Amino acid sequence: MIRAGIRSIIIAASLAAALAGCDVIEGDGIVGQTLTSYRASRQNKGLDLRKSITPAAVEATGEPVIFVEVPNREAQAFLGLRGRNGPNDTWLTNDNISISYNDGVIVATRGLGSDVMTVDVSEVLPAIRGRRSEAMRVNRYLNGEGHIVPEVYFCDYARTPGVVADTALGPRSSTKIVEVCQGRERTFENIYWYAPGGKPLMSRQWISETNQYALTEFLNN
Repeated sequence: MIRAGIRSIIIAASLAAALAGCDVIEGDGIVGQTLTSYRASRQNKGLDLRKSITPAAVEATGEPVIFVEVPNREAQAFLGLRGRNGPNDTWLTNDNISISYNDGVIVATRGLGSDVMTVDVSEVLPAIRGRRSEAMRVNRYLNGEGHIVPEVYFCDYARTPGVVADTALGPRSSTKIVEVCQGRERTFENIYWYAPGGKPLMSRQWISETNQYALTEFLNN
């Protein structure tokens, strides 16, 4: 497992500071504060941190950084790479809000409230990679009694190559994958954009009923 520790948080905080015009506070970090500061920013003419991301600021971090927005929570944040466990990468804010991805697909969240505890993507990933057009995914959540409850979805996939992705760093050529999943309680639609080499560029993915969708941009890919 990679331990990025406080160094990655400080580096990611440097990006947040550069974009938001703040001072970097080593040890406390601004990354973990962006979820709160964005809510406050609505009083500052609706500041959108995404519009301030530049290639120079991303390059200056020297470390992997992602940008995440959860519109239903009116929240934005920069996350630094905290660790890698097998195929899963976990990205973390300084106040321990984390999102884990497997090849760009969200497999767990912590600290948001109404988190998705785990996601079974054993069929999803081959579908994302174009090896099948249908898949079953299982999202697992905690119920009010603290028990893990699985939600089963049956998903269809459509791939469109040669799509221009409107990333925070400018237009990028991509393959766009639309995943439509239907379960007993709801239907949702995830969208992924992957670079020609297969790396994830950006996505919109369902988390839970309370959080709804998370928008992610992998700024170093």
